[in-house]
Amino acid sequence: MNWRMLLERDKFAGLLAAQDITPTFLMQRYGMLANLVTPQPLERTVRDIDDDAVIATALAAQADVIATGDSDLLVLHPWQGIQILNATDTLQQVQSQ
Repeated sequence: MNWRMLLERDKFAGLLAAQDITPTFLMQRYGMLANLVTPQPLERTVRDIDDDAVIATALAAQADVIATGDSDLLVLHPWQGIQILNATDTLQQVQSQ
């Protein structure tokens, strides 16, 4: 699934519309802020093999935090110096800095 399709889901459509933001606008802004990285192959880390790509990308980006609702990732917190937090905890951490 791509990000645009995700942002067009009903649960996000109302939130975006309330801020007068379209999925296209949000994706364009995100693209301006994003840094592209190339993840390196990673030894199997997570129960769900698709989540290994998340871990590998976070390592390549030298991320401090992974914000996720995925329980397979959350149980790894912390992992090799990367905090793995749900959205609420991530927001609280950002607000406290």
